[in-house]
Amino acid sequence: AVTRGAGVTIAIIDTGVGSPRELQGAVVGGADFSGRGSADGRTPVGPDGEHGTLVASLAAGRGTSATAGEIGTAPEASVLAISIGLSGGDSDEQIADAVRWAVDNGADVINMSLTRNTLDWPESWDEAFLHAARNDVVVVAAAGNRGSGTEEVGAPATMPGVLTVAGVNRSGVSSRTASAQGLTIGVSAPSERLVGVMPDGSYVRWNGTSGATPIVAGVVAL
Repeated sequence: AVTRGAGVTIAIIDTGVGSPRELQGAVVGGADFSGRGSADGRTPVGPDGEHGTLVASLAAGRGTSATAGEIGTAPEASVLAISIGLSGGDSDEQIADAVRWAVDNGADVINMSLTRNTLDWPESWDEAFLHAARNDVVVVAAAGNRGSGTEEVGAPATMPGVLTVAGVNRSGVSSRTASAQGLTIGVSAPSERLVGVMPDGSYVRWNGTSGATPIVAGVVAL
């Protein structure tokens, strides 16, 4: 009743954001830093290319009508679609470049449903994330999932100033598989039995703090 996120821009740094009906009109710009996607960040890249679209649908899905489809937390927020390669030795620099690009192109919130799986991070990230902080851009990052091998929160969720999101089940209890643990966790959101939209417009059930994070990014946008 108060806000649906209009006028706020969420950058989704991920595998690219596809074009399901729920995101028509939501994506206002984008970029590719993977070298394998399209210049606008709309082409899913990598073996899990649907990941970025699932994330974006939870943050800013607009539904397919007033009564159907997936509604994200901030359904009137705008999205920047930024595709990176989540594997390989050059992903660190891609992420640093993506953060800087997001800040310079109007992001108010940056969603990072990814983890480096290390407590530390490269020096280039210090410069990029400081650039975000100096421009009042909120960075929201996933804690990671035990079920995927992340027992302990890793960067970027270990970085100062980043809002780290853990996951809970439908009873509000920390998820045993779809969350990790760590001292830097700031808030929790649902991470089990979520529904997301695929690039082709179909719906899937999925689990993980990758889904909890855009729920919170949408709340930040509100």
